[in-house]
Amino acid sequence: MSKLKLILLLFSISNISLSQQNIDENMAKDYFNSNSYNKAKEIYYNLYTKNKIYKFYEKLLDCYINLNELDNAERLCLKYYKLKKNNTTVLVDLGHIYNLKDQTKKSSKIFDEVINIIQNNFQRINLIANRFKKYNYLELTLKVYQITLQKTKRSNLRYHIARIYGDMGKLDLMYENYIRLIISNKEYLQNVKNIFKRTTTEDSESENNIILKEKLISISLNHDNIDVFNILIWLYIQEKNFLAAFELMKSLDLKNNLNQNEIFDLGKICLENDDYDNAIMCFNYYRDEGRNSDFFYKANFLKLKTKYEKLKDENFLNKDLWIKLESEYIETIKTIGENKNSVFIMKNLAEIQAFYIHNIENATNTIKKTLSIPNIKNESLATCKILLGDILLLDNKIWEAIIIYSQVQNSFRNDKIGHLAKFKRAKISYYNGEFEWAQAQLDVLKKSTSKLIANDAMHLSLLIQDNLNLDTTNVTMSLFSKADLLFFQNKLFDSFNILDSIIINYPNHSLVDEALFLQHKIRVKEKKYKNAIEILDQIITFYPYDIIADDALFAKAKIAENFLKDYELAILVYEKIITDYDDSFFITESKKRYRILNEY
Repeated sequence: MSKLKLILLLFSISNISLSQQNIDENMAKDYFNSNSYNKAKEIYYNLYTKNKIYKFYEKLLDCYINLNELDNAERLCLKYYKLKKNNTTVLVDLGHIYNLKDQTKKSSKIFDEVINIIQNNFQRINLIANRFKKYNYLELTLKVYQITLQKTKRSNLRYHIARIYGDMGKLDLMYENYIRLIISNKEYLQNVKNIFKRTTTEDSESENNIILKEKLISISLNHDNIDVFNILIWLYIQEKNFLAAFELMKSLDLKNNLNQNEIFDLGKICLENDDYDNAIMCFNYYRDEGRNSDFFYKANFLKLKTKYEKLKDENFLNKDLWIKLESEYIETIKTIGENKNSVFIMKNLAEIQAFYIHNIENATNTIKKTLSIPNIKNESLATCKILLGDILLLDNKIWEAIIIYSQVQNSFRNDKIGHLAKFKRAKISYYNGEFEWAQAQLDVLKKSTSKLIANDAMHLSLLIQDNLNLDTTNVTMSLFSKADLLFFQNKLFDSFNILDSIIINYPNHSLVDEALFLQHKIRVKEKKYKNAIEILDQIITFYPYDIIADDALFAKAKIAENFLKDYELAILVYEKIITDYDDSFFITESKKRYRILNEY
């Protein structure tokens, strides 16, 4: 036989042997994972006998332990340690076996020997620590890492120490070690932040939140570390303690001259959470900084927008407050000037003048001035044009409004702004009694990429679909759409009377509950809150299974809470939504308001 053939034959035999070993190993693994330890033991014993490598030793030992064959396990450990004298993890195995055999003195002696070994040899500390942890010797695992940290100053060991403290339920020491880890090793910052996100909640009174806050504050007193401060700010924001977050951000900004965008972003978060007062405080920070701040113009706009949203939520019927806010807008525009930086401030001013002060002439002049500003972005121009269309519709210049909406729709056919214009154009057709054409447009808009537009289109489409052709002349539907337009135009008396005629003359029509709901909106605008609740109670009592029933309940709760300040009534109504309408769109907000009011 040639030398080459001999080599090929040996290579082939070797491959066959390895292949069989892999098959046996996979079979043993399957048996072990299915708790068939006897069958797994037989295969691992054969594999270990042929090849005394660590992985076969470890799996065979696990089989002996699971089968409670502790004498066999002890013999295996002693023989393998004699074979591999430098493998300290085998000593941990042996100590564990003695512990299982209730030979605690032997066990303690072995574990002490392991600890002594690592005092001067840090090569295998992770393997040793993991071995202790495998058998749930958490104190010894911790001791391994602590000794090594003390001797080597390897900061990454704090990550393991923190995890062990977490397993032991010692949250204060867990958080402390994670914080000290990011102080000494910034590479772990994101990992630590992810852990904090998983272990804390929005509840400022939860145990984890309290412990983490205390640790962050105490450690920050002795370590001027920006990452520690930022985590504390993040925790305040998560708890919606925006004032504390702002105060800390402000002190850091004044001390370190940091990028001010954090305070600006905090203001936006406050606005999103309807915390208007703290949002205004954040945006005022840039007023104090002056025009040199990159955020001066944006902050001015958002400060006014916040006041606008606050007034809409809390006192939208108080004309005097709207006139006062109008003056603030005008003064801000004088300061900034009528230019591309003030476009959205001027747009909001026009909205205030049109819909809250009801001065159509001033609103029209303001929005036309805005549209004449040079170099406005096309999207901004389109948004302002839509508002002009709204104002024209408010002034009953319906044809002119259609032209404006159509211009925007044609310029932005595939964009959200174009879809909004198309929706408003369809709504005019609805107002005019052109129900089939309106519904055809709305059916297209139900597929809009804007969820808000799609939902509005769906709602109006269903209103038409459910109530059209229920009488031979569509008189009721035409009356309702006319009342809806008059409500939009703030002609409340005329709108209410038309709705009354529907309720009186067509008492069995499916539009009656919608007519009642619109009547309640009119009474709210007229500040007749008790009468608004009486109207809503008719819906709740006589139409409890209609699609609008939960809307009526939620509206009643909001009137009780915001206008009548009858918190007991609000709590009862929110509770009814939670218990009787658990699939309602308002369920999340109802639970939130119910919880907040019960805390008062």
